[in-house]
Amino acid sequence: MLRAVRDRGRLYGARAAQVPRTLGKRGSQVGEQALKFFGQLYEVERTVSNADSQARLEARRAARPLADALNQWLRQQRQRVPDGSATARAIDYSLKRWRR
Repeated sequence: MLRAVRDRGRLYGARAAQVPRTLGKRGSQVGEQALKFFGQLYEVERTVSNADSQARLEARRAARPLADALNQWLRQQRQRVPDGSATARAIDYSLKRWRR
């Protein structure tokens, strides 16, 4: 999970919101898939935004497999994109914020 999970109890931090926008700018297949992953994670946050802390925690735990799939997918995609590209920088930004 991203560091924000540990720090603020969210699946991802506010600055990470730039990552899907950067990945999706060109309308590439990589960008489209990234937007789907992030959209699903954001939907989890939207559904529990007004819930109590226990409900938010349970929803986030249930979303962990999706976050893990996103992490794996980002790692695979990073190997396929050229260093220095906007896509590579966006993926690197996201992966650097992932809790190890």
